[in-house]
Amino acid sequence: MWKRAICTLAILAVCSHSHVFSQSTLVVIDRETGNTLPNAHVCFESLDKESTSYALSDRNGVVENTVQKRSLISVSFIGYQTLIDTISPGTSTNLYLLPSTVDIEEVIVTAQFSPKRIDQSIYKVKVIDNSLVENKGATNLTELISNELNFSYERDAALGSTVRIQGLGGEHVKILVDGVPMVGRQNGILDLSQINVSSIDHIEIVEGPMSVVYGSNAMAGVINIITKENKRKSVSAGVEGYYETVGVYDIAGNFSMNTGKSAFGLSAGRYFFGGYSEVDTSRAKEWNPKVQYNLDAYYSLTINKWKGKLSASYFDEELRDNGNLNPDLNYEGAFDYYHFTNRWDTKIDLNRKFGEKQNLQISGAYSNYRKSKISYLNDLVNL
Repeated sequence: MWKRAICTLAILAVCSHSHVFSQSTLVVIDRETGNTLPNAHVCFESLDKESTSYALSDRNGVVENTVQKRSLISVSFIGYQTLIDTISPGTSTNLYLLPSTVDIEEVIVTAQFSPKRIDQSIYKVKVIDNSLVENKGATNLTELISNELNFSYERDAALGSTVRIQGLGGEHVKILVDGVPMVGRQNGILDLSQINVSSIDHIEIVEGPMSVVYGSNAMAGVINIITKENKRKSVSAGVEGYYETVGVYDIAGNFSMNTGKSAFGLSAGRYFFGGYSEVDTSRAKEWNPKVQYNLDAYYSLTINKWKGKLSASYFDEELRDNGNLNPDLNYEGAFDYYHFTNRWDTKIDLNRKFGEKQNLQISGAYSNYRKSKISYLNDLVNL
């Protein structure tokens, strides 16, 4: 009688133990969006290679952990990096997969009626993608493109930095932001150091005459800056900082969300440079100190086959050109010049695709630019 009871209890314990293992579950999840991944391929292989089993995650991304001893697990899903790990019996956990980026068809919009693959464009378009933008560690557009082939840049204390393409000056280079020309040229030149890279997704460059498409000031070429837009992540946020020993302090932050039908994004940044001279012996600097603030925002909405997008950006800069002691003032004073720049841009886009080769795009933009200069006579004796 006792033997039967002990045997029965042992069988119940084994069944209960097996039942606990069968209830252990694994959930396959997209690491970036947090969404579960159905129909992911899961392979279990024991460490001694004696047993192998396969499973598919269900509609909720769930798969049962059926291993009886410590095993290797391999999880794969189209468009994601394969995850390989070890797992123990009875373990319930989440398996996070990272999306894999594969550049199958690079799409451009510069000098096109609609987005096209780069190999279908009649123009030779050079693309500086987001990974290159991040890896260069540049803080403005001048630093980002100064090392490109056929590019060089010049600096002026009052006009700022400008780019030359194939020997032609900045007055012959068209600068666009999402297809809209930038305003604020002085002597025909745009200051590229005012363009912060924190909101740039990628840059499309066309070298050579483009006057037929973009006007007479595009003889040297076109630089089209495409800004960032959250197209797949549900919520994204980040903060980044940059420091150089020469006196550069840069900080920027961003937040965006995408619900499928609508998307919203906001980014802001501050750039400070304290000025620099190779031999710092006076008030005047070879590289003038300045502080910049920028703010960018967008909102897009998709209804049926219509997509509308409203975007706005604001830029503010203060540049100080400090003078040396003036001999005409008995070396008791100096003239300082403060340069203030404000730029406000807004744009609205409306797109409707009727078919594979039919597309309607309506765009409108408003830009306001103001630059002022204030001169100060500073008494350096009686402060």
